[in-house]
Amino acid sequence: MAIMERITIAGNSASGKSTFAEALGPAMGLPLIHLDLFQFQPGWELTPEPEFNKQHDQWLQQNRWLIEGVGPWPALKKRFAAADTIIYFDFPVDYCLEKARERLELDKISPNPFVPENSPYVAKAEKQEAVIKFFHWEWRPKILALMESLRESRNLLVFTEPEMLSEFLAEIKLPPPD
Repeated sequence: MAIMERITIAGNSASGKSTFAEALGPAMGLPLIHLDLFQFQPGWELTPEPEFNKQHDQWLQQNRWLIEGVGPWPALKKRFAAADTIIYFDFPVDYCLEKARERLELDKISPNPFVPENSPYVAKAEKQEAVIKFFHWEWRPKILALMESLRESRNLLVFTEPEMLSEFLAEIKLPPPD
């Protein structure tokens, strides 16, 4: 596998991107950016697009980074083009729905550190199933096609089962995510 210094991780909501990135980024010495922490402001308000794009472009100009999350389509395309490694979590809808339910319960005890303050999951719980299904049917084919178009000179990794994450970390000699 080629050098991995500009990594992006994408996938459906509740697929485990943030947790995996927390294991991968620091262990590889890469600055870790959780996109949701900037794409959204407290209360799940979207960051104004010009502000988001300016910050996103600044991140991409850096030599080394790990950016996890999806974000708007134009930003995703730029990020994929700038990355030397694209990791995509292509997990089943039912898996993501179950993890979203688990996250909703966990959020009642301990807020998710990968989202802005005052952004409880209960505020978007009603939409979660629709978001996960929309992503799977609408964005997934576009992301896979984009990855295929960028095949040259990149590491392209598509994980189709959650167990593959620990296997990948073991292969590159990193501890599995919690």
